[in-house]
Amino acid sequence: MKRFHFLSEEINSIYRIFIIALMATLVSSAAGCALKYSRSSSAVQPSEVFDQAVAIIEHNYVDDSGKKVTLDTSKRPDINSLISQLSPRSRWLINKVGNHPPEGEIGARVKLNNGSFEIIRVLGNNPAQQAGLHRGDKIIEIDNEPVAGLSELQVIEKLEGDPDTEVVLKIENKNNETKVLRITRKTIKPVPYVASRMIENKLGYMRIASFGDETPSKVEEAVKRLVREDMRGLILDLRNNSGGLFDSLVKTSQLLLKPGEIICTLTPNEANEGRVYKAGGWAHYTKFPLVILVDSHTESGAEIIAAALKENKRALLVGEKTPGSGEIQTLYPLKDGSALRIRVAFAHTPTGKRIEGRGVQPDREVMMSGADMDALYDRIDSSSNVTFGETAGDIQLKTAVTLLREQIANNEQ
Repeated sequence: MKRFHFLSEEINSIYRIFIIALMATLVSSAAGCALKYSRSSSAVQPSEVFDQAVAIIEHNYVDDSGKKVTLDTSKRPDINSLISQLSPRSRWLINKVGNHPPEGEIGARVKLNNGSFEIIRVLGNNPAQQAGLHRGDKIIEIDNEPVAGLSELQVIEKLEGDPDTEVVLKIENKNNETKVLRITRKTIKPVPYVASRMIENKLGYMRIASFGDETPSKVEEAVKRLVREDMRGLILDLRNNSGGLFDSLVKTSQLLLKPGEIICTLTPNEANEGRVYKAGGWAHYTKFPLVILVDSHTESGAEIIAAALKENKRALLVGEKTPGSGEIQTLYPLKDGSALRIRVAFAHTPTGKRIEGRGVQPDREVMMSGADMDALYDRIDSSSNVTFGETAGDIQLKTAVTLLREQIANNEQ
């Protein structure tokens, strides 16, 4: 029996979860065992692995219209030549399955943006921040080698390494100044998934940083506590949330929806009926009004839950349009211990809208200046409890508070 399982590309690393695609593992228990395969270069021939990759892709991958593909295999046994024919987020993960990945990181998140590798997050009290790396800086070289023409994954892998080893970055800051930074990698502790507190006038605030194994239980625990504190309405902050595990997303969604309400549909083709996921279970918190904060870094699983709560008329969305990353990927292990991550479907909202390439539009669009957004992200990146908190320029949060007060007042009339 196959088990749906969505994951960020490398969930335990903050800069590794840059991928905006939502990923699913639809492998059987036998395939799950294969993920533990210990690579043996002498036991498996490259041509054998190549043929396996071709079979997997042609059987499972779907193009933009949801159709199967026939690959050009003329460059056999080069698996990268196969990946180049697929969607940009497809990956051949070498030494990520059979072998242990490097544990050293710099504590920053990078994303390909308009042809440049831009730093979009820097964790506080970690090597990148201590070396002087800032949000908005662009990487030009890594260890004296230009990054132009590389993929996001290649850049991320160059930033990785063993703890206590050094990586040298040449960067260009927002003032168009170039600098060379020497950063010593270290093991980065995972960021907590959920943080919450009561703010003013019986309003609750909860931030979900990503959807991990413990997120649903942490969300339920937080909601129960806030309700005991006489919470009358909740602000759910999904800004800068890159998604996570699909089971976690579904369980979190159904806490806030009524039984039977649709969370999402997974389908390779908009004309197909697809697989529908609905709220189930027994714990449902639907008595209080809800406002959700979203922005251009609310991605994948976070987009799905935002769309589900919006279209079921459970919540109002405030902020910026989300980027549109509803590509569903599956991780397939290969015989040599590497793995393929390829697109197999697309996520659709409860009303049937495809998220990929379109995003989710907020009910109340509130744009923030670059300086205010930088200040906001600097606050969360330096915070141990991952809350954005109240900052002077956080007009998105202020708008959410105003809307929530209005809903509470209407409910009490």
